[in-house]
Amino acid sequence: MTELHGGEDRRQRLRRLDDCLTLLEQAHEMEITVVTARMADALADRVPAVHSGMLVADAIEEVLREQEPYMVQVRPEVSRRIRRRRRPAAAPTPLGAARGRSISATGHRPLAGPSAG
Repeated sequence: MTELHGGEDRRQRLRRLDDCLTLLEQAHEMEITVVTARMADALADRVPAVHSGMLVADAIEEVLREQEPYMVQVRPEVSRRIRRRRRPAAAPTPLGAARGRSISATGHRPLAGPSAG
C-alpha cells in the first residue's frame, strides 16, 4: 500500500511541477523574459531555485531539473510501429565519354566560364 501512496505522491509532485512549467511557458509566450516577484512567490514552494529577476528561460530549466528524478521512474513506451527500410539511393549513372574528359586530374570539373584552352 505504501508503494501505491508513493506513486500518487510522485504523480502529484509532477502535476505541480507541470503547473510551474505552464506558468513559465505562458510568460515566455507573452515575451516576459524575467521572473517577476509574483511569479517567484507562486513557484517558491515547488521550485525554490527560481527567484525574482531570473531569466524565464533559466527558470524553465530549473523546473525541468526538478522534474528529472520523477521522470526516470516512468517506463518509456515502446513503439510498436515498425520502421520501413529505405530503399538504397539509385547508383549514379556513369559519365558520358565527352563529359568524363572534362573532369580534371583532381576529380573536379573546370569552372564554367570562358574556356582556357
